[in-house]
Amino acid sequence: ASSTGTTVEYAIQFRGSAIVDAVLDTLRNAEKSAGKRRAASHAVEPSPAAASSPWPDLDSATDVIFAGSSGGGGGVKNNADRVGAKLHASNPDLSDSVLIDAATSVDTSEMSYAGTTYCANDPAGCAFESFTRGYYQAIDVDLIANRGDQSCIDYHASRQAGSEWICGDKMHVMLHHITSPMFIHQDVIDPQVSSGFVESALGTLGDFATRVDSMLRHLPIPEEPRAATPGIFTLQCGTHEAFTSTDVFTIDVNGTNYNDTVWNWWRGTEPQQNFVTYSGTPTPRPGCPPPD
Repeated sequence: ASSTGTTVEYAIQFRGSAIVDAVLDTLRNAEKSAGKRRAASHAVEPSPAAASSPWPDLDSATDVIFAGSSGGGGGVKNNADRVGAKLHASNPDLSDSVLIDAATSVDTSEMSYAGTTYCANDPAGCAFESFTRGYYQAIDVDLIANRGDQSCIDYHASRQAGSEWICGDKMHVMLHHITSPMFIHQDVIDPQVSSGFVESALGTLGDFATRVDSMLRHLPIPEEPRAATPGIFTLQCGTHEAFTSTDVFTIDVNGTNYNDTVWNWWRGTEPQQNFVTYSGTPTPRPGCPPPD
């Protein structure tokens, strides 16, 4: 309803993948042959000379990391391999990787949903398959027409028609269908990522921490072969995304911080996987920054 009390109807369009494509095309100056002027430049006004100086063409890049934090990490899961293919189509020698920051939850595919709030609210919520199948159809297909990871959809459709619903589970996509080189950052007691798990009564915060810790230490054999062993950095501080804060430099795990672990992974030096030892109690470990 508007401020006048009248009802206003409006449409919302979900265009996440189209926005990603448009940003890449801007950085690649994909339409320069048609006279398009690049919108991305080095600096902002009031320096006309700097503002008119364009960024280097993305097609001349040697290395690209496609990264996302929190909800953006979900976007990386959906678009990782598609973006890599798009970049390689015009820049075949490019080295591309993806970084998923603060977007790794529990793989619940083998867990019971019988005691969850999902089950209490709807019989379809009483099992992983019926819950995920319903979500996939209602959200990914009917509401937002999500493009998702096409290789996941193709993989499952080719083996059992109608099983593509599993691709609505983004943890399944991350663990089994992202083939691009991948780095994962996750706080095992992240209050935001764990909230859905805890509030739905799938388990406690301690259960979340234990399961995420075990899952990342013992990644399943993927359904599509990974291009490389994933880089991983876990911590126990109760923080959320770190790529946009000084936490990337200040939180050490086993003597190495997040920033340095990412650079090790990028350059092929060690360690590329840096795991916190979960204490068994879901509270911040010594050495964590004070809460905001």
